[in-house]
Amino acid sequence: MRFELLSIPLDSINQRRFRIRATNLCALELDYVVIQLPNGLVAVTPKNAAIYKAIGSGNSYTVRNPNASPF
Repeated sequence: MRFELLSIPLDSINQRRFRIRATNLCALELDYVVIQLPNGLVAVTPKNAAIYKAIGSGNSYTVRNPNASPF
């Protein structure tokens, strides 16, 4: 697995937006990825139960927003 912090731009109301990329370098299909948010941050997107379709493989994944079901 490779995790990359792509950028932390400010949005129109000066709140940080974290752009993260997770790349599966394994031969097996990815089951899940867990990313912990820093304390005090609330995830706005993606919406809970959204579907993400991987660009390279075309695999579809159900997204669980960290605020909907935190560890």
